[in-house]
Amino acid sequence: LYAYIFIFIISFLSLALNLFLIKSIPLIYQEARRYLIVPLSYISHFLILSELFLISYYYKKGLRDLRFYLLTIISFSVLISLIGYRTQVLVSLIAPNILLYELKLLNIRYILFMSFIVLSAFFTVSIYRTKFLGIETGFADIILERGKTTIEIYDYAINYLLNDPKYLILGYYGGIIHLAIFSSIIKSIPGPNLGPRTLIGDELFGIREVSTTSTLLTPIILDFGLIGMVILLSFYALTVSSLYFYYKKSGDLFILSLYSFLMSYLIIGIETGILDINIFLTFLISFIIIRFLMY
Repeated sequence: LYAYIFIFIISFLSLALNLFLIKSIPLIYQEARRYLIVPLSYISHFLILSELFLISYYYKKGLRDLRFYLLTIISFSVLISLIGYRTQVLVSLIAPNILLYELKLLNIRYILFMSFIVLSAFFTVSIYRTKFLGIETGFADIILERGKTTIEIYDYAINYLLNDPKYLILGYYGGIIHLAIFSSIIKSIPGPNLGPRTLIGDELFGIREVSTTSTLLTPIILDFGLIGMVILLSFYALTVSSLYFYYKKSGDLFILSLYSFLMSYLIIGIETGILDINIFLTFLISFIIIRFLMY
């Protein structure tokens, strides 16, 4: 409960302060997203973790009412959606359902309903954003365009490195893209000022105005090649699997909440990539915690 209260207060205040400073709501006015204070945005993402801790707390207290948990999920999803990013909305819907599934509280009717909610949230935000940009589109166009963009990015990355097979094996940038995760936020760290997704867009497509859907593998391959891809993916897999096996062994709901949080980001990260400093550090800290607990 104390972890929930602490994380909720810090993340909620960060969200409220961010919206107050830009004097707008990015969910409604997409142009306002570029004025968001990035560190505050990152901290506000932990609202999702506080959501998981709240569900775990009431489950431990014996509450088994799915309606309460559904209301909690929808409330937190609406709250996090105010900053206008689809990734966080989807994670706020997927993560608690991973948690509830592991707690054996889900039935088929609820799963179908939540699948409808997740898809509706994705399409609603996507269509709203394209309408804001003045693009006429529909559901089928969004599905095809997202798939096309993901494949194009992989295609560009591989062809980009195939000019020299050495780069495909060992990478081309030597960690610059992943360094940008930190240097673009913490200015005292030497490195690129641009964010990692903007760097990828600049290198592959010559676009700096907007960040690019990076996919999970593209930044790893560009930075470290196929060898680095195996190592970093093994790190992600070892972290979430260790959290899961420790939960199965101990029944610790704090660990299950961390597992649900990171697993949902990993699922969404297949398209968006793991390039946010808060999520990267959460993986690292969780890895250290679970190694300490297990040994």
